[in-house]
Amino acid sequence: MLDKIASAITSHRGKLFVFMVAVLAAMALLTRMPAFDGSFNGFILEDNPAYITGVKIDSVFKVGKPVFVKIVPEDKDCRTVLRGMRELDRNIRAVSPACSTISVKNIITASIPPERYDEPFSSVLHTLAGYPLYRDLVSRDERSCGLLLSVPNDSLFHLARFDSVVALRYDGIKEVKAISLYHIEQAVSDNIQKDLLKLSTLISLFFAVYLYFAYRNMRALLFAGVIIGTAVTSSLFFFSVLGYGLNQITTLAIPVLVVISLSDVVHLLSGYAHLRHVPDASARIKEVVKFYMVPSFFSSATTSSAFLSFYIFNESEYIRQFGLVTAIIVLFEFFVTFLLGPFLLQYIRLDRSAPAVLSGVVRFLERYQKQFTIGFIVFMLGSVAFVGSLRYDSDPEMFYPRGTKVEALHKEFRNDFYTGNPAEILVEPLGTASPGYDSLARAAVKDLTARLETRADVASVNSVGKDNYVPSAMGIPVNVLDYMGSNNPFVSRDGKYFRIQLNFKDLADIVAFNEHFKDFVGPWGKVVNVNFTSGTLLVKEMDARTASSLFNSLFLSGAFIACILFVLTRSVLLTLVSFVPNLIPLAMVIYMFYFGGMDINILTAISAVICLGLLDDDTVHILYRKLVKQQPLEEVSVSILSTSVLLSGGFAFFALSSFVPTRIFGLICAVVFFVGVISEITATAYLTGLLKDRHDRRMARKAKGR
Repeated sequence: MLDKIASAITSHRGKLFVFMVAVLAAMALLTRMPAFDGSFNGFILEDNPAYITGVKIDSVFKVGKPVFVKIVPEDKDCRTVLRGMRELDRNIRAVSPACSTISVKNIITASIPPERYDEPFSSVLHTLAGYPLYRDLVSRDERSCGLLLSVPNDSLFHLARFDSVVALRYDGIKEVKAISLYHIEQAVSDNIQKDLLKLSTLISLFFAVYLYFAYRNMRALLFAGVIIGTAVTSSLFFFSVLGYGLNQITTLAIPVLVVISLSDVVHLLSGYAHLRHVPDASARIKEVVKFYMVPSFFSSATTSSAFLSFYIFNESEYIRQFGLVTAIIVLFEFFVTFLLGPFLLQYIRLDRSAPAVLSGVVRFLERYQKQFTIGFIVFMLGSVAFVGSLRYDSDPEMFYPRGTKVEALHKEFRNDFYTGNPAEILVEPLGTASPGYDSLARAAVKDLTARLETRADVASVNSVGKDNYVPSAMGIPVNVLDYMGSNNPFVSRDGKYFRIQLNFKDLADIVAFNEHFKDFVGPWGKVVNVNFTSGTLLVKEMDARTASSLFNSLFLSGAFIACILFVLTRSVLLTLVSFVPNLIPLAMVIYMFYFGGMDINILTAISAVICLGLLDDDTVHILYRKLVKQQPLEEVSVSILSTSVLLSGGFAFFALSSFVPTRIFGLICAVVFFVGVISEITATAYLTGLLKDRHDRRMARKAKGR
C-alpha cells in the first residue's frame, strides 16, 4: 500500500505540485493579514468571581478605563502652574469630550484660597497631600501631581490625539506624562510586530547559514526556504478564516510551524543525500517518500493533537485560539511538504551527506547508549521529588514589553503615586435591600475602611467610611462627598452599592489578602454581601486554571501519541518504553523551574504540552525505521541531531524577545530539544532495541520448538 502511494506521488509529482500551487494561490487571494492585537481581553475568564465583581463595579459606578496623567510643575507660583493646567485640561477635553476628569486644578480651585495662589506650587501640593482624599493625586515626594481621566467607552478615546496633547508645552509645567491600559496594549501590539520581524529574520539567517554549510548547496537552501516560507505564509489564511489576530500567544504558532516544517525539510534532504548512490531521480525520490512520509504524517498528527487539547480544555480565549490554529496549520504543513517537496527535490543535486562533526557526535552517543540511558532514567526519577515544590505564580506585568518607554512609565507611576497595585471592595445587599440597609452598609464600610487603614500592606484607602472633610476656598471644612450627589464615586445613585478603593504596597499582598478575605470581612458577611476584586486576581486565576487544564492536555495528547506509537510498535510494552525518552526533557524542565527559582504561569505551563507534542517527532522516526522498516537508523540519527541543533539554536533567539514569558518559553524549548535529541538517540534507540532483541529471541525459540 505504501509503495503504491509513494509511486503515485513520485509519478504525478508535477501535477501534484501544480495542484498545490493553485490551492495556495486561491488561499492567498482569500487571505487578509491578521491584525496585531495587544489587548489583554483574551486572557480574561468571565466566570471568575473577581471579574464578575469588577464588571459590576464598572457598570454601577460608570468607572470606565482610567488614564493616569503625571504633571511635573516648574518651580513657580501656584497661579502660573494653574494657568498651564487649565490649558492642559481644555486640550484633553477637546480630544476626549466624553471622558470625565479628576484634576488637582479643580481641587485647588475649590479648596485653596486665592490669596495663596502667589505661593510656590510645591507649598500648595504639600497642603493637599495632608488630606487622605487627595493623597492619590499627589506624588509621594510631593514634587508632582496627577490627573485622572475616565474613559467610558473605548471608541470615545483616540490614543494618538491624546498623546499629541500631552506632548505639548504648557506654561509653568516642566513635563507631562501619561500611562493607561491603552498605552500598554499599543506597546504590546507594536512589540509583537517588532519581535515577529526581528526573531523571524535572525532565526531565518541562522537556519540558512547552518543548512548551507551542512549541504553546501544553494538549491537545498532554496528548497528549505520555499517549503518553510510557503507553510508560514499559508498559515495566515487560517488566521484570516478563523478571524484570529496575532497576540502574544497566537504569534507563537508561527515559530512552532517553522519547527515542524524545518524538521520535515531536514529529514527529506538527509534522506535524499543518503540515497545519492541511486542514479535515477524518480527512484531516489520514491524511496525518500517511502521512508519519511508515514513517520512525518504520524508526527504531524501527534503534534496537532497536543495543540488541539488546548482548544478543548483551556478556558483562556487566546490559548484556545492558539491551540486550534496551530493544530490546523501543523497538519496542513504536512501536505504542503509532501505535495511540493517531491517535485522540487528532482532539481537538487546533493552529493554531500551531513557534516562530519554531527556524524561523530552520533557515533559517540550510540557507543554509550546504555550509560546515557541509565543516567537519564535516574535523572528523570529524581525530578519527581521536586514536582510538589513548583510554584504557580505570575505577575500581570510579565506581559508588558521589557525595555520600552511604557514599562519605564508604569514603574515610575507605581513608585511615585499610591496607585500602583489597585484593588476594590464592593458592598451590596444580600438580597433585597431592607429599610435599614443604608445605615448597616455604611457601618460595614466604615469598619472595613478603618481596619484597612491600619494594615501594613495597604498603601491607601478611600471610601465614604473615611473622614473626607477638607477646607473649602472660604476656609470652612466641608465633606467633599456630600457635595458630589449622584457623582459620588463610592456610593451608587440608588444607594445600594458601596465601593472601597485601596492600593496595596505589593502585588503579592493582594493575593495574600484575598486568601484571608472572608476572615477579614468577618460577621459583616452575614448581613451584607462583600466582594473583593483586582486585576492581579484575574491573572492568578487564569494561571491556576491553565495549570489545571495542563494535566488534561497532557493526558489527551499523551493518549493520542500512545495510540500512534502502538500502531508502529504493535506492543504495549514498547509503547510505554517509547514514552520514557520524551519524559526525560520534561524532567529537565522541572529542574530548571525548581533550581532557577522560576514560577509556572500561563505560557510556561503550556510549554510542557508543546514540547511533548514536538519531541515525539524524533521518536516516531526512530521507531518507524527500526521496527517497521527493520533497518538501521543510519542517516535518521544524523538528521534528528541536525534538526535539534537548528531548533535549539532557533528557540535560543527568543531570549531577544521584548516579553519575559516568550524569553522563558524559548529557553525551555531550547534546552528541551537539546536534551531531547540526546535522549532519543541514546535511550529510545537502546530501550527499543533491547526489547526488540528479546522479542526476536523469544520468537526464534518458539519457532525452533515447533
